[in-house]
Amino acid sequence: MQNTLLTTAYYNLAYIFSQRGDKRISLQYYHKAEKIILSKDINNSRNLGWIYSDLGMTYLDLGLLRKAKSYLLKSLDVRLKTFDKHHSDVANSLYKLGVFSLKNGQNNEALDYFLEYLKCIKEPLDFADAYNYIGVIFDNINKLDSSEYYYHLAEKIYLNASNYDTSGLAWIYHNLGVHYAMNKDFSAAKSNLLHSLNLRKKAFGLFHEDMPSNYLAMCSLYIMTGEIEDSKKFLDTASLIIDAFGFELNSSNILPRMIMLENMSEIMKYEVEHNIDIAIPLDLLNKISNKLKEINLHISENNDFNNFSTELISSRSKTFFNLIASFSRREKISSVRDNYSFYFNESSKSSLLIQSLQETDALAFANIPDSLLQKEHDLRIDITWREKQRQEKLNSGLEETDTTVLRISSILFDLRQEYEALKTRFEQEYPEYYRLKYDLSTTSLAYVQDTLLSPTQTLLEYFVGDSSIFIFTVGEGRYDVVEIKKDSLEHWVKQLQGGLYGYFAQKPSERTDELYRQTMRLYIEAAQRLYAMLIAPVQAQLTEETIIVPDGVLGYVPFEALLKAKPTQASNFATYPFLVKDHRISYCYSATLLREMKEKRHKQPPTKPFVAFAPFYEGSYEKAESTVDVRFDTLADGRDTVIVDDVVTRKEFKSLPASGEETATAAKLWRGDYFLNSDATEQRFNEVAGDYRIVHLSTHGIADARVGDYSYLAFAEQKDSIENEFLYVRDLYNTQLNADLVVLSACETAQGELQRGEGIISLARAFAYAGAKSIVTTLWTVDDSASKDLTKEFYLQLKKGKTKDAALQAAKLKLVNGKDAKRQHPFFWAGFIGVGDMSAVK
Repeated sequence: MQNTLLTTAYYNLAYIFSQRGDKRISLQYYHKAEKIILSKDINNSRNLGWIYSDLGMTYLDLGLLRKAKSYLLKSLDVRLKTFDKHHSDVANSLYKLGVFSLKNGQNNEALDYFLEYLKCIKEPLDFADAYNYIGVIFDNINKLDSSEYYYHLAEKIYLNASNYDTSGLAWIYHNLGVHYAMNKDFSAAKSNLLHSLNLRKKAFGLFHEDMPSNYLAMCSLYIMTGEIEDSKKFLDTASLIIDAFGFELNSSNILPRMIMLENMSEIMKYEVEHNIDIAIPLDLLNKISNKLKEINLHISENNDFNNFSTELISSRSKTFFNLIASFSRREKISSVRDNYSFYFNESSKSSLLIQSLQETDALAFANIPDSLLQKEHDLRIDITWREKQRQEKLNSGLEETDTTVLRISSILFDLRQEYEALKTRFEQEYPEYYRLKYDLSTTSLAYVQDTLLSPTQTLLEYFVGDSSIFIFTVGEGRYDVVEIKKDSLEHWVKQLQGGLYGYFAQKPSERTDELYRQTMRLYIEAAQRLYAMLIAPVQAQLTEETIIVPDGVLGYVPFEALLKAKPTQASNFATYPFLVKDHRISYCYSATLLREMKEKRHKQPPTKPFVAFAPFYEGSYEKAESTVDVRFDTLADGRDTVIVDDVVTRKEFKSLPASGEETATAAKLWRGDYFLNSDATEQRFNEVAGDYRIVHLSTHGIADARVGDYSYLAFAEQKDSIENEFLYVRDLYNTQLNADLVVLSACETAQGELQRGEGIISLARAFAYAGAKSIVTTLWTVDDSASKDLTKEFYLQLKKGKTKDAALQAAKLKLVNGKDAKRQHPFFWAGFIGVGDMSAVK
């Protein structure tokens, strides 16, 4: 009885603090109540369902999406085991899962949850709230007539009710105001937003957590109508309310803070563009910069890997875009503004991945006992395995609410709880871990110019905005920002891709002469157009060594294959003015990540030089070695029996006859080891890869553009094993490499899920996370035999002491200038790119 009363008391305290906006304090009391219910003294499934449900929503308010969803699904699982599927408690879980999905940008999933919720409810105001959310969903997917219908339906129910919550009606008017603003009906937008603001202010007073959204919406509306002075008044009030709460009281105001900064930058942008004499106010700039740093720090301390709100990432990107626009449109950019613009651009690219890299280093170097590190490793492996199980069930067509999926989700929930408890112990008992993990400072412009880059290097960093592209050029003592029109960028990138491999991606029977000519026309036009957009404006500033930091769809572009001019001999690729002829090009995902990769500290120095894996080579070791003729001054030319019509790509899981020679040659050249066919298993990779300086994977690869964490490389299948042959991106998060270089001689290893603000989540980035200082990876389905020849030449050049980018350039130019005219086509060589630290292998 005493425990039951104590549980109720904790639950009520949690609810009170939550209503006050003290989310973190409410979490403490929810978890205390949970602990009592889970003890042997008391077992109340219904109360546990409510606690899990409220914990899920609290974590959602804090922006911790992975935790939020795990608690919400756990709540649904508990309730479905206790009640009928139409019970009110089940309805509560469906409703909150709908809210979660909507806030996480999953509109279709949210709609499904709310439609199921409608089948369970009876109260009119419950219908009104659901209709309001459905209206938001339809606004998000641009079905504006449908959204307005549902908003007015919800409004009618509220107005006909004898007793209702004012905040619910205020929320409907708020959404209607935003809806009318989207339709550019600014009069109706103002009327509804003001009505919402007044209702909330009357009900709650000025200092309430819901109030900033109203004032910020009014600020945004007045910016849209050009009424800047009025917009400033609403912005000042919103800022006053937000600052009064502070992060410790209510972390859920991170998004309003970002919207506030976005509005600040919009106002700055407007004033700069409409008054050429006005100086950029450095006090406002300092205020924005400090708040962004505060937000970045808070995110790093409270965010699970790669799970923060897409809405927040989008808002941050727009903030940086507007600020950069304000700076670059002035004739002269001072050194102060230089540093700000570079900081904003870097911050928008690197926060989440850098956090993950730092966490890996923290575990390795914080003197945590091996037994605890092993426990941490085992938990991560178990979590990854269950996540893969769950994803496979979802891919097979099961819903998240299916009992099988819910059971796996429930196991995942328990594993993550144990993992979080272990991390908390690390932070409490090993402060060095905490320091290493959260040292997330963004690389400064001065450091890039003075230390990161050599005199022969140029950093070319891109920022893709809504209507413009900004090109940052950084070198020793040099910095410039150029703005160009976006000018159908996505179209030109897509055309470039089609031109590069639209012919070779087809079946041999479909590779007609007309298709070849058509793809060549597409390639030549797009390659020139993209060069004119992306390189020509800064060509005079580029040095021989150019490091490219792409953004958005530019992550799919092989810059080496861009054309400086129209070819004079269309049928002779050796005469094409490829960019690779003038520049040694490498890539990275941000200057901050480049610093991390260059300065990477491995837990243990590699003890062996080289290892390679070729699981799809069907010959013997003797056969593979019989093709090898290695001398340290040159490589034998060899005989290439594969013609264009018989391109063997490393995508479909066919035999890769050239991969045996590729791996055997490289292993002999580096006096290393290699594993073929059934010996080249994922288990073997996990056992030995950490011992080697160079790791080479000659296999098939698949990029999953829907769920980037489930892109994978294929290894040899182990029969009668519960482990499949796929090495997923998620698996690499649990792998510790000590490699100077990883070569992914497979298909599409640099592709993956495109996320605004974080780039392409891919196998290449996962290998960086696992500890590789540099990666050679691929952008598309590569040819087996050409890959063999390119990598052989690459390794030979490395062995001669060349830097990785110089070795890769030499290997590509050997194909371009070679006797086989068909291999000169950029399809065969431009797909390979170098990422990270391009210094020579020592």
